[in-house]
Formats: sequence, C-alpha cells, structure tokens
Amino acid sequence: MKPDSARVRTGKGERIETSLFEGQITYLVDAAMEFFLKGTVREKWGSEHAGQAPYRAFQAADGWIIIGAGFQNLFESACRALGRPDLLADSRFLTLADRVNNRDAIDSIFQEEVEKWPVAELLKALEAENVPSAPVNDVRQVFSHPQALHRGMLQHVEHPIYGQIPVIGPAVKYGSFDIVESWSAPPLAGEHTDEVFSEWLGGEVKADG
Repeated sequence: MKPDSARVRTGKGERIETSLFEGQITYLVDAAMEFFLKGTVREKWGSEHAGQAPYRAFQAADGWIIIGAGFQNLFESACRALGRPDLLADSRFLTLADRVNNRDAIDSIFQEEVEKWPVAELLKALEAENVPSAPVNDVRQVFSHPQALHRGMLQHVEHPIYGQIPVIGPAVKYGSFDIVESWSAPPLAGEHTDEVFSEWLGGEVKADG
C-alpha cells in the first residue's frame, strides 16, 4: 500500500510517529547491512570510512580538515590538489580496494602533505578539484560561519536582567511566519508561579515566599 493511499481513499490524514533513537539507527545503513548479511560487527572507525580510503579528518597547519577522497576520480583529484600526482602510479594505491588494504600507508602520506597547508588554502585547492572536504569547526567558528549567520542560527532574546542574550536559532524555517518572533528569554525564578497556580487550580493562588 502506498503511504498516501489511505489519505486518497478516505480523505483522512495519518498519524506519523518517529524518534531521535530510530532516526539514528537508520544512519547505520551499510554497517547494518554488513551485519545482517555477514554477521560482522564493525569496529569503531572514528572519522574514517570502513570501505573507503583516504576518507577521514587530517590535521592541517592550523586546524583540522575532513577529506573524502575514497573513490577513484576523487582520489586522483585530491592527489593533484596536494601536488602529489606521483601517488597515482604507486602500486599500493591503484584501486579503491588497494587503498583500503593499504589504508595506513595512504593516510600517512596524506597526513604528511595536509599538515603543510593552512586549512583555508587547502580547502580552496580541494574545492577547485571538486574533492569533498570541509573544515572541522569549533563552536566559535560555527557561530561566526557565514552560512550559519545567513540562516539565522545565531539569535538573541531580551532578558530583563542580562539584556540581549544569544541563543541557537531554529533548524526549521517556515514560509508564512518567523518562529523566532515568539521567542522569549527563560523566565526568572518564580516569575510565572501565580499564573501557573491560577491555571492549574482554577483560581488565583499566591505562592508562599
């Protein structure tokens, strides 16, 4: 049955239910299928990818950068960006399978090359070759990132004591209204006690103290 068939047939909506727990499980994807089909339980890979290499976080001269260059075309492009086209003729790295089998070797070579570059310069070089890459940002860098600011992920609310205080913006935006307009600062201790008691108990009640 198609997901929308009940709605089309009856004109009624459908209850949709999920959770963060279930959502995270769906991200297992290939690890889950490997377990289902082969009974293999993957070890912890950190930032690496079990089936690709090089594919991980590397330490640059002034920070960290993620490079996803496992597939053949991306590996070739990454080697050009790093100024190491000679690696393409290395018998240890000719195919994806070769690189996975010689993961430590290719990762070590990439690390030696990456650490010569500032993150910003290396990103430009990799982007010019269309190699998937991204900086590993700390919290300060996240909330000064142009895209984060453009998308309103840094907001401010007015607090009666502290004035303007920063808060994380909404991940979901709506076309017909700005959800942030209804936001307010956390209440002071006891600020809404009378209101809550009145609503819950059906009359005006004064809290002690």
